[in-house]
Amino acid sequence: LWIVLYIFNGAALVIYVVLQIVLVLNTLDDRWPLGDILFGISFYVIGQVILYQFSVRICDTVKHYIDGLFFGTICTLLAVMMVYKYWDSITKEDLEFSVGSKQNVWEVKELLGEDEVYSNQGGYGGGYPPQQQYGGYNDAY
Repeated sequence: LWIVLYIFNGAALVIYVVLQIVLVLNTLDDRWPLGDILFGISFYVIGQVILYQFSVRICDTVKHYIDGLFFGTICTLLAVMMVYKYWDSITKEDLEFSVGSKQNVWEVKELLGEDEVYSNQGGYGGGYPPQQQYGGYNDAY
């Protein structure tokens, strides 16, 4: 159980952070998302330190009303919020604030021409023109 709780989760966290840093450095032109990653890691580490090192001291100081789990959970919440902030900063669509302001966020800007409708790009229909009849089946079937 200790291996699953600490080793696997720690390895997943390290792999995720390294992959996201590689993504920002190699793919994006903007370096601001690195700050989101840094703040997220900082909040998570601070929360874990409070939880495991200062929990008893906090609990004794406030006469057992709260303990380090309260502050650790708040810091973990802030770390998760920074993951969302990171995701929001690397995506182009801003659908979060478009609920009340625009009615057609995914509006088609211009229609395809007749020769572009059946292009070879997959999707519904697979690039083939619509069939008039389906394999000779009669309507009674």
